[in-house]
Amino acid sequence: PDAIVGGRWKLLLGAQRWAEWSGPNTPNATGSDDGEQDTALCGSSGCLFDVVSDPGEHTDLSSVHPYRATSLKARLETLSEGFFQNSDRGIDSCPPNVDMPCACWMAVHHYGGFFGPYQEVDLD
Repeated sequence: PDAIVGGRWKLLLGAQRWAEWSGPNTPNATGSDDGEQDTALCGSSGCLFDVVSDPGEHTDLSSVHPYRATSLKARLETLSEGFFQNSDRGIDSCPPNVDMPCACWMAVHHYGGFFGPYQEVDLD
């Protein structure tokens, strides 16, 4: 787990991919395709946001409110002891060598333009 919200505060830990702000007409090609260049590196101490006064999460307040960041991190660590986690991974149901992500291929070729399950689906 790498995020927790407590009241008006949100703490993010580690690398947060796709941490970008979109343009006014999303999607409008203003971001990267892979999310790598749009990664926020919050590290082990975390990035802290006041989601009430800064709903877009533009300003990291962890250095201004270190106690809040530390207490939220401790709470997340306590809660995560009871989280279920596994390493199971499904198998994509797309044909080999498709030229787009499997979920997109399934939407186009199997679900009439809508997203749906794309792993371990019987295509016959």
